[in-house]
Amino acid sequence: MEQFHESVDVQLRASGRRLQTISAFAHSVGLSASALRQYGENGLLRPAAVDDRTGYRYYHPEQQQRAIWIRRLRDAGLSLERIKAVLDGDAADAENILDEWLANAQERSTAAEELVADFTVTSRARLDPNPVRRTCVQFDAAVLGSAIRQVQSASAHGDPDFDGVLIDAGTDSVSVTATDRYLLMGRMDVAMSIDGPPARVRVDSTPALKWLRARQLVELVIEAPTGRDHRGKDASVSLRDSRGEVLELVSKPDRFPSVHHLGLEDGEAWSRLVFDRADTLHLASSAESLSVFLTSTGSECQLAVGNRTLSGFASGAAVSLELSGLALASIANAAVARELVCDVREPDEAIVWRSPGQPDFISLVMPRLA
Repeated sequence: MEQFHESVDVQLRASGRRLQTISAFAHSVGLSASALRQYGENGLLRPAAVDDRTGYRYYHPEQQQRAIWIRRLRDAGLSLERIKAVLDGDAADAENILDEWLANAQERSTAAEELVADFTVTSRARLDPNPVRRTCVQFDAAVLGSAIRQVQSASAHGDPDFDGVLIDAGTDSVSVTATDRYLLMGRMDVAMSIDGPPARVRVDSTPALKWLRARQLVELVIEAPTGRDHRGKDASVSLRDSRGEVLELVSKPDRFPSVHHLGLEDGEAWSRLVFDRADTLHLASSAESLSVFLTSTGSECQLAVGNRTLSGFASGAAVSLELSGLALASIANAAVARELVCDVREPDEAIVWRSPGQPDFISLVMPRLA
C-alpha cells in the first residue's frame, strides 16, 4: 500500500497547497528518498506535511529550489552544517562561508595536482635508478638579464641563505626575485615558454649576467630529484644557447617565499599612495641610514625625513608608517616608471610598491608602525 501511494504524484489539499510524495519530489530534484529523510531529520529540508496516520512525507514544489541547492552544494563537497548555514544565514555570512570554502578547495586542488604529479613521476621512475624531473624554460636573454639586474639590489649579498636570485617557474609564468628577508623585489612574468613541471632554483646572478650579455635566445634547464621536496639544493641547473653552448650554474638551498602565493591581487588595497619616482629616489638616497616616515590623510600623503618632505596623492584609510630609507632608495632606483604606487593592505603586513609603467615589477617591504 505504501509503495502504491509513493509511486504516484498524490495531490493533497493542505491549506490550498499542491504537494508531492517523497518519491516524486526526490525524482524532480535529483536526490534519493533516503537523503530527503536525513535532511528532514536534521532540519535542513523538512517536509511540507506529514500524514499523521501513515507517516508519509509530502513536499511542496516551492521547496525544489532549496533541495537542488542542497544537492549542488553537497556534490561540491560542503558539509551539511555549512550548507544549512549558507541557506539559512544572511547573504554576507553565506558569501563568507563560500569564499572560505572556495579558497580551501583551490588549495586542496593545487596540492592534489602536485601530489599526483610527484607520485606519477616517482612511480614511472621505478625503472630508472636515478629519476629526475626536467623543466625547460625559454627566455629572451636580454629580458632575463634585465630582470636579474633589476631585482638583485634586494639580494642579501654575502648571506649564504639569501644571496643570489630565485627563478621560480610555475605552470604558466616565471618570476625572478631577490630578497634580504626585509625587502623583496620581483619580476613576475619573464619567460617565453615553459616545458615541464613547476620548479624553482636559487642561483648566483653574477656568472649568469656575464654569460647572458652575448646571447639572444637561451634555455634554462632544471633537472631535480623526484619524490621529495628538494627545495633546489640537489638540482642540476644550466643555461644553454641556440649554438649549444652551456653555462653550468650552482643551485643553492631555497628559502625564499613564493611571490605566486602571496595573494597580491586579492581585494582592494586598504590605502593607496602615489609619489613621483625621481623625487622619491632623491629623498630616500639622502637618508639611506635613516628612517622615512610615510603618512596619509584624506587625499594627501607624505614621505618625510627630518624637515624634508615629499607630497603625493592618497586614497583609502589614513596610514602612519616608518620605512627604511635604504630599502625605499633601492625600490625607487629599481623602478622604471615616472610614478611609484604604494599599496598598504593591512597595518601589520608588508607594503607593496609597484611601477605602473612596468606591471610585472613588484617590491615588498616590511614597515613599522610610526
